[in-house]
Amino acid sequence: MTTDLAPANNSAQDLSLLPPAQPIQANSFEQLKNTVEAMQLAARFATEMCKTTAVPDIYRIGSKQNSDRSPDEVIGNAAAAVLYGLELEISPTQALQNIFSVGGKPAIYARTAAALLARKGYRTWTESSTDEAVTVMGTSPDGLVTEASTWTLDRAKKAGYAPTIDEKTGEFRKNKWNKIIGNEKYLSDPQGMLYAKALMEVCRKLAPNLLMGIGDRDDAVVVEDEQSTPRRVPNEARPSSPGVDELRARLGRATSPDASLEVAKPEAPQSDDTQASAPEPETKKPTTAQNRKLSALFERGGLTKDDKNGRRIVFASFFPDRDLGAAPSADETDHVIGELEKIANSGDGDSVLVAFVEDVITNAEQVQQ
Repeated sequence: MTTDLAPANNSAQDLSLLPPAQPIQANSFEQLKNTVEAMQLAARFATEMCKTTAVPDIYRIGSKQNSDRSPDEVIGNAAAAVLYGLELEISPTQALQNIFSVGGKPAIYARTAAALLARKGYRTWTESSTDEAVTVMGTSPDGLVTEASTWTLDRAKKAGYAPTIDEKTGEFRKNKWNKIIGNEKYLSDPQGMLYAKALMEVCRKLAPNLLMGIGDRDDAVVVEDEQSTPRRVPNEARPSSPGVDELRARLGRATSPDASLEVAKPEAPQSDDTQASAPEPETKKPTTAQNRKLSALFERGGLTKDDKNGRRIVFASFFPDRDLGAAPSADETDHVIGELEKIANSGDGDSVLVAFVEDVITNAEQVQQ
């Protein structure tokens, strides 16, 4: 074997193989300038929004999830989400509800991806759905491209998204923090999770240019977000699947899909003639001044006095699991007034408040569907 090297040839012909130096385009500077200005505006918007309860825990200053993060870091994350939202044509308030970070990359929920494609004329639908497998299909606006995706519980296990059993211990595999590896929602709501995976895959196949570099919640294996429950895809005529029942049983979950939704009813107190029951504390009703102030804020947000249902939806959005028909208390009314005032004061005019109200009502309508 020879170790001789070929003599160097410095001819112009050989050097032309190297890429020529390209001058920086003028529009690149303009794009950077616009991005910096947008980031500054997004940070101003996030500074006020992150102080409210109208954002998820990941973007709320002082939340348990952000106990080890400074306010500036939380605001920076929220501002980045707003910027990514603008690129995806999502409003700032919607971006804070639907965009989050996974491993340094922006991620969105499957339902958000489907909504983005629907705006462009794409169609998606569920072809079949059981606890073991879900198939979703979709077509391009012109109908020339059709894509399909089937996600099964076995596929989710192989991908590391669903919990699996350790053959040595007979228990679910756990990480070094003694937490179950995988998303436990595959056990409590397998159809909803499999639907989300299949839907997201179809969206990526149909429009990779729209979702370039965008992940989903399972890219982090487990994303703790109590404020966003995966959509449940019902299947009315199906027996409970043995494989899923076994997984549920190991976690102490209900075998019947309906049993997990049942709420235990409190036992009726037994009458005791010898002892009078203690009177329940009286709930303080909102004052006339509070009602007028709240009504004025609703008006500024675009909700007239006749739009009673819209007002109930926005009011209830500040309290998890609140019944829309429940009568508001003085404390609740005062809290909502404070939050709406913060939102209204976070921008010029009432545009931010109007956008917030529209987003809340839109989200509520999507959940009802």
